[in-house]
Amino acid sequence: QSGAVAAQTIRVYDLANPPDGTLQLLHHCQSQIFTRVPHWKPVRMIDAQSRGDNRLLTLTPDRSQLIVSGGRSTLQFWEPVTLETLGDVRIFGMPAASDIAFSPTDSTAVVAGWGECELVETKTWKRLRHFEHCMT
Repeated sequence: QSGAVAAQTIRVYDLANPPDGTLQLLHHCQSQIFTRVPHWKPVRMIDAQSRGDNRLLTLTPDRSQLIVSGGRSTLQFWEPVTLETLGDVRIFGMPAASDIAFSPTDSTAVVAGWGECELVETKTWKRLRHFEHCMT
């Protein structure tokens, strides 16, 4: 070597918006560099855990209502901001629902819990079909 200094590249990243892959690289090499992202405080929290095991808490596909499995074989519908109860429907013999899956058109849904499933029409929540021994 003739004593020449090799050129070095220094990269500066915006820690709030790093390039793709950078966070994964930092994580894999166990770096102590963390992103700088604002922390948000929730306006309201729902303690779903205290509602019991195997319960359901989800938004309707149009995000206009919360669906909550309220014991006693019911689905409750809440307004998402105020948590006002908008109504409830009976879910036919299940002690509590644990899962729900909507059809692509949102016109039907499968409500599951305790090894049973109900196919329901979502405008009236009337049962269309019952399935026993279904796995979710």
